[in-house]
Amino acid sequence: MRDKRYFAFSFVTGYSHHSINEVQVLDEPLRAFLEGLWRSDALKNTVVIVLGDHGNRFDDFRATVLGRVESNLPYLTISLPPATRAAKPHLQEGLQRNNATFITWYDVYELLSDLALANLQAASRVARFGQVGWSLFRGVPARTCPQAGVPWEYCVCVREVALRAGDAAARAAGRALVAHVNALLADRARPAGPCARLELARVLSAQLLLPSAAVAGAKGFAAALRVTVRVSPSGALLEGRVERDAWNLQGRVQGDVARINQYGNQSHCLTDRLLRYYCYCVDLLPRPVPHVPSPLLSPSTLAVDAT
Repeated sequence: MRDKRYFAFSFVTGYSHHSINEVQVLDEPLRAFLEGLWRSDALKNTVVIVLGDHGNRFDDFRATVLGRVESNLPYLTISLPPATRAAKPHLQEGLQRNNATFITWYDVYELLSDLALANLQAASRVARFGQVGWSLFRGVPARTCPQAGVPWEYCVCVREVALRAGDAAARAAGRALVAHVNALLADRARPAGPCARLELARVLSAQLLLPSAAVAGAKGFAAALRVTVRVSPSGALLEGRVERDAWNLQGRVQGDVARINQYGNQSHCLTDRLLRYYCYCVDLLPRPVPHVPSPLLSPSTLAVDAT
């Protein structure tokens, strides 16, 4: 068994999707599992990667600045077998060199491709296996988010200035964000569809995003805002990036709109994986109380017999 090649992938989500505090329940089982592999000598010829696909997304902490950053900087650790570190020290050196570098899952893809295809020399046989990644076994250059293939809504390499929630630009961005989501739901919204139309209830926060000199240019420059809003009737907290320029003062949404609180059963009437984040099924709307005439007569309806 140990002389054959295996690839195992385990995806555990149940403990982390409901509460940020429940993740710690996995600490002891994960430690025992890894220690068991070590004692069995299984790790003598096995590369172990422990990672999170993203940080916490559905907790009150996510609505904070630190929560937003944490959600876009998931955990990643890579362990090479001792014999591999000794025989090919440049692989371990590459991992250590890139430890404090801006890296993405595209780079992890390149590393996995190197392992699968035994491309483990100091100099790679190919430029890359994918489109934008660099193997973590070798030098990863300094890159902007666009150069690394990271959409702006997930980019943390940006300076920002907080705006007042009541600022005119913040309110305009909030309206643009809600209009964009309603457009996504257009085919599923009332009167024909199962989803209620969303209304802007409140702008919770807004930040003006300041691009670095590497991505800012005089031509075609657009002001970008990140805005977080609460909508009714669902109470959903939505966060998105809105760009404004001289030709579009209302703004247009760039990239995905994130829902940063749980939606539970609100979208039970849909199966679409994207729209389920936004839809509030109309059958959950409060039903109007029918008017029932009072059986009591008002004084104005009483007839007075003067005889």
